[in-house]
Amino acid sequence: MRPKVLGTIGQAIVDIIHQSEDAAQGQEALTRLGLSPHPHQHISEQTSLQLRASLPANECYSVCGGSALNSVIAYRCLGGTAKAFVRLGTDALGKEFEADLKDRGIQATLTFDSARSTAHSIILSNPKSGRSMATCLGAANHFDKNEITSDFLTNCDALFIEGYMLALESGEPLATYTDAAKLDKHTAVSLAAPWIISKFRSRLLEALAHSQVVFANEEEAAELTGAKDPRENVGRIAKLCIEERSKHPTTISSSPDSPLVLVTAGAAGAFYGNEHAAAHVPAPSAKVVDVTGAGDAFAGGFLFAHFHGASTLNAVQSASALAAAVISQVGARVTPAMAEKWKQQWDHTLVQE
Repeated sequence: MRPKVLGTIGQAIVDIIHQSEDAAQGQEALTRLGLSPHPHQHISEQTSLQLRASLPANECYSVCGGSALNSVIAYRCLGGTAKAFVRLGTDALGKEFEADLKDRGIQATLTFDSARSTAHSIILSNPKSGRSMATCLGAANHFDKNEITSDFLTNCDALFIEGYMLALESGEPLATYTDAAKLDKHTAVSLAAPWIISKFRSRLLEALAHSQVVFANEEEAAELTGAKDPRENVGRIAKLCIEERSKHPTTISSSPDSPLVLVTAGAAGAFYGNEHAAAHVPAPSAKVVDVTGAGDAFAGGFLFAHFHGASTLNAVQSASALAAAVISQVGARVTPAMAEKWKQQWDHTLVQE
């Protein structure tokens, strides 16, 4: 039986984007707080309040995001049923995110943290100086033990998690992911970022033991295996999954098709396969505007096609097409217009039930 209901446990992050033609403005705001322009850095809630107060409100706008949530929103846009377990603050950003999930048709189980803010990234964008990002994880970084209810997992056919959730001290998302595999749910994980792999390697390896589908970009794959070739890293990661299954009991060790590993390599396309062989799909031509969210769209698109009867080749091709559409716009999410165009091109590859 093919899974239809995709669930995720992910970080709900609101992007607060400041755009200004004055390159010095954002840099000065960072400098006053002892920060430096950087593609990605973590800040405290107090520093976040100070930074946000220093930026003109009329030059800022907000967009709800988060890697795994972007993926399940793509899945929902294409016609799937998606659920999410999300932890928010009781602040205005939390209300904004709650409304966004409802508008997107995501069946969300929400828990609220009155002591912390909703996770957010302050993005300072300037055409001359580039982009700096300062992230306050707030509530999203503090899932309590036993917080994720069994009802949430019971009502999902598949569970997809992002590697960022493996960094949580409580270990709750990893425990739920392990339970999903033991309950014979379909499982998929995204490696998320090289620093997650280097800092939380043992937790990631445990997650790999319970994974049927693994997503990585070429940098993440290289960090995990110590090798650079993305095609060869497909097999290396698959073998790692199999090796870890001997250390962590799971019900999926006998599955003939798993693990299925997908390594994306930007303009070089995507590689996919298992421990025996890897294949390649070239990247579709695209006018690159903003690469943010490409991997999220790829994962959501692949899982939808994969769970709805497409061949692995067609699923990778269609996921690549969806990612190409996302990078052709400003913003990290699949839109209804993109989804409609995708359906016109790829619906014939799915098995209608």
